[in-house]
Formats: sequence, structure tokens, C-alpha cells
Amino acid sequence: MSQHCRSRRARFRRRPRKGVPFGLKARVFGIAPGEAIEVVCAVKIAVEAGAGSREALVRVLTHGNALYAMLTTLSRAR
Repeated sequence: MSQHCRSRRARFRRRPRKGVPFGLKARVFGIAPGEAIEVVCAVKIAVEAGAGSREALVRVLTHGNALYAMLTTLSRAR
């Protein structure tokens, strides 16, 4: 992960939005990784059904893995 991403993530953890309870933020970040996996699975099924290209699947898998890792880290931040 680049230094830029690490610093932005650290600032986000330190500065919760006003008016948003921490429990709600944790709940949303707890749900989001599962939603990311569903999207990747939907694209994989579409490619296997012939409605998409293998190149698109490779890009979705790459970005999906990065997104999942980021959301998992954010959901565990306290």
C-alpha cells in the first residue's frame, strides 16, 4: 500500500464525521466487505456465462481484492 493511502486511511480513522456514531460507522464497514465479494462473484458468473471478458474479470479481481483489504482494515479500526 502506498504512503499516500496509508496517510489518508490514518486521517480517516482519527477524524470521524460529525453526527455519525462510531457504532454505525463500524456496522457499515463491517457489511461493506461482504458486498464487495458479492460484486466480484457477480462479475465472475457473468464472465462464465459469456456476458463479459476475461480481461475485465482480471481487473475486477485485482481491484476487488484491494477494496476488500481496505474495507477489512477499516472495519477493524477502533
